[in-house]
Amino acid sequence: MDKNGKTVGFVTTNCVIVDSTPAETTTCYGSYVLEGGQITWQNATRDPQTPYLIAITGGTGKYCEASGQIRVVRTESQAGGGLYELKVITGRKCATS
Repeated sequence: MDKNGKTVGFVTTNCVIVDSTPAETTTCYGSYVLEGGQITWQNATRDPQTPYLIAITGGTGKYCEASGQIRVVRTESQAGGGLYELKVITGRKCATS
């Protein structure tokens, strides 16, 4: 949802938890499917508490040159999930040809 509460897309997420030494490691990847394209991302962590950064790995459509990071902050906690605020930190623009 955007700041006005309008649904602007959805997220797909796949995670693998590995029992490594000295603690479990969670590796996740997915896509933010938005109007006009997608932003793909990946993250690995041993402490998935917010705030944290995830790497932008690419994009499609109007996000074709997506790069940078997404800062994730949990703003509401709910059973089975919650509400998160995402801030996209980028620095490149799409090529015109």
